Amino acid sequence: MPEMLSSKEFKGQWVGHFTYGPAYGEELNGEKVQFRLFVNECSNKEFSGKCIDLEGVGANYELAEVKGFLKEEFISFTKQYPHYYKIDEWGNTLTDKNSPHPEIHYEGYYDAHSKKITGSWEMTFDVEQVGEDWLEEVCSGSWELAKDKEA
Repeated sequence: MPEMLSSKEFKGQWVGHFTYGPAYGEELNGEKVQFRLFVNECSNKEFSGKCIDLEGVGANYELAEVKGFLKEEFISFTKQYPHYYKIDEWGNTLTDKNSPHPEIHYEGYYDAHSKKITGSWEMTFDVEQVGEDWLEEVCSGSWELAKDKEA
């Protein structure tokens, strides 16, 4: 049976990166953004905290809210930035403070041997209205986290 990640072990600071997937085009596919996750509350396998991008193409330097759960070695959480932002064709981050950012869904697994969590993320947003329906776009990629030993 795989080793579980306890609530006590999970609480604290984690560092890692997320990687842009193919939907971002040739220029961004495979690019990484370093981020730090602060798990403030973790009980009954549910957790909440904050996340901030540290560096990378398209990094958003505003604090994002994080909420999720642990189930054995599985982890799932959502990340919510305070404002909508996107990356232009030159890799610059553009912010629209009048629009909410789509929720980003993260899922992954804790590996007790490497002491890392790896997984995939996905974000769905409306592109345009077609009649009464909305045409949606899905962007995705991968991510990895390790406990910050220095924190």
